[in-house]
Amino acid sequence: MVKFAGGLICVKDIQRSRRLYEELLGQTMLENFGENIVYMGFSLQEKRCWASFLDVAPVDIKAGCYDHELYFETEDLYGFIEKMKAYDVKLYQPIQVSNWGQRMIRFFDYDDHMIEVGESMDYLMLNYIKQGHSVEETHEKYQFSIDYINNLLKRQIS
Repeated sequence: MVKFAGGLICVKDIQRSRRLYEELLGQTMLENFGENIVYMGFSLQEKRCWASFLDVAPVDIKAGCYDHELYFETEDLYGFIEKMKAYDVKLYQPIQVSNWGQRMIRFFDYDDHMIEVGESMDYLMLNYIKQGHSVEETHEKYQFSIDYINNLLKRQIS
């Protein structure tokens, strides 16, 4: 059996990237191996070190091809955007709204990896229910299973 253990992205400056991922995006470092920082679900690896593992020149490793993104959620998107202004990141898209009503913003980290920060789906579903909608209506709108929504409601009570 093969178990997915997480993704890895290459960065030019591990310390600068740590600041972005830990301070702005709120990630907690699980392990620090110097040139490799492990977070829940992904790792940062200094480009020079990663290139040595692949036996290629660091210049041959390129990012920013729009083929992936790292996705994060928040209950306070506008607060996050205010905080983001203190970081030197390139905005890709201003706030976008999905068909199901989730607001999100996309930007690039310091190494041109696309980052999306969207409103928490749990937060959206709970607010929808608080507005008087049923679990079934919430399921129809957001496409999460009825079991998931019921468990979400149970977690809110405890």
